[in-house]
Amino acid sequence: MRPVILLIIMVLVVCIVMFGLGCGDDPPNGPEPVVVSGLEAVNGLYYTSVIGDSITNLPMQFAVVNDSGKYVPNQQIQVTLSKGDGYLGPRSIMTDSSGIATLQYTFNGSLSYAAIRLWVEGLDTLDVFLRADALIPGAHGQAQYIIFDDTYKQVVGLNGQPSSVDTFEGHGIMYLNYESALGVIVMLYDLDYDQQVYDTSSVYGVIVNTVYDGHTDTTPPIGIGSPLADLRTVWGDPSRIYYEGPRPGIVIGYDSLFATFYGHWEIGMTDTVIEEIHFFEPVAE
Repeated sequence: MRPVILLIIMVLVVCIVMFGLGCGDDPPNGPEPVVVSGLEAVNGLYYTSVIGDSITNLPMQFAVVNDSGKYVPNQQIQVTLSKGDGYLGPRSIMTDSSGIATLQYTFNGSLSYAAIRLWVEGLDTLDVFLRADALIPGAHGQAQYIIFDDTYKQVVGLNGQPSSVDTFEGHGIMYLNYESALGVIVMLYDLDYDQQVYDTSSVYGVIVNTVYDGHTDTTPPIGIGSPLADLRTVWGDPSRIYYEGPRPGIVIGYDSLFATFYGHWEIGMTDTVIEEIHFFEPVAE
């Protein structure tokens, strides 16, 4: 058989086989539909900011994923504000060519917290939580990013793992130590006195001191370094003032606020200066 005829026969055989398998890249009825399986928070579920700002500590990025865990482009994600009174942009966002959609929220309302729900129709739902730094005394108050209705799991989501968890036998309160890094100590209930922290352990209050630089939304603002005169301007006379041991030493209690301030004064100073603040929730007797 001549070489040319043999070559023609081989080409015909190849084409027949390819046609049988479906020639070309697309199946006979067009491209395979995109199958998505979930919704992913690229940078987690917890974000922090400051009052009046839309910039969070991490970008609020979300992705729709397929069964292989790969991000799928051009997918719509629905968005709604379930808590908070700030500005939330469009009620749906679209994943870009890399499969990521970005969300923005502005803390321009009166509240320092928000919760946003995202979902893909008929598929998956995520709730993300935002906090702005604030000092708010009283029932259901807040100190730093922590609200007194939070749990240990939420505290770690917002602040990361503490440098230590300090417990004391028979004490009933446990202390999450963020003091050196954030100037914050979070107090948790130890209701069964077992000195064990659980995801559901609830917050009793927060202590701020040292490097913490947040303040109340009052005139004048109250924070670490404030003079006692400013506390009197904002909240009037304290319920009690007394001296207790070494520095800071001066205890200033405001019972109606569920707050205790610790101050320092020495010869030459014109007023007591606040060096530590304890905010806590009311406890039924």
